[in-house]
Amino acid sequence: MREAILNIAAGRYEGSTAVVDLVEFGRDLCKGRPDVNLSFQGARRIVHLDALVCSIILDNAISNAIRHCSPDDPSVHLEITVQEDDIAMESDETPVRVQFLTTNYTDSRKGRIERWNGTGPIVISDGPQQEQAPMSMSDGIGLKHVVMAAGKYNIDVELWQEDDCVFFKATYPTTVASRQSSDCAFANDQNDAQTLPSGLQIACIDDSKVARIGLHGALS
Repeated sequence: MREAILNIAAGRYEGSTAVVDLVEFGRDLCKGRPDVNLSFQGARRIVHLDALVCSIILDNAISNAIRHCSPDDPSVHLEITVQEDDIAMESDETPVRVQFLTTNYTDSRKGRIERWNGTGPIVISDGPQQEQAPMSMSDGIGLKHVVMAAGKYNIDVELWQEDDCVFFKATYPTTVASRQSSDCAFANDQNDAQTLPSGLQIACIDDSKVARIGLHGALS
């Protein structure tokens, strides 16, 4: 992922779509994050997707939701919905919109997030003092790079707050795929697991709690 982030920042990322099982993709995102709940809505779950770009955007959204959630309710919900027209074509190119929606509760006494649609900084108002929210990932990727990643595939991103609830939505226009999940990226295949070599040492540059949880989940 880090190499893709650097390429996106430098404008060199070529992009690559694959056949992705959305349910398994969501499970992979939530791995190692016990407070993140996943749900799926839609008749189709196999689509064409750049899973790496989606991972960059959603990992940012989930990490920030965990960081800024309410201490009284630290849970985060990720809902993946496949939206399609009423008249569905029986082909491998049926157009759909994949919507990723994260939801978390926050302490509104700290201020309210103004609606953000991918343009400019995120602004928090009505708090002790109006400020711009950094919303940056632990490895340095910020809003600019998220927007650049989203723009690669015309992904609409939006962040807003209603009462104490914060929502982040990314909508990815794509097409369905007819392959079975066993042929997909992120398909649940236990045979793909590999054993790490003995004596391997891993240095975690970001020593925050969120980063440690994510690393532990990725290696589990």
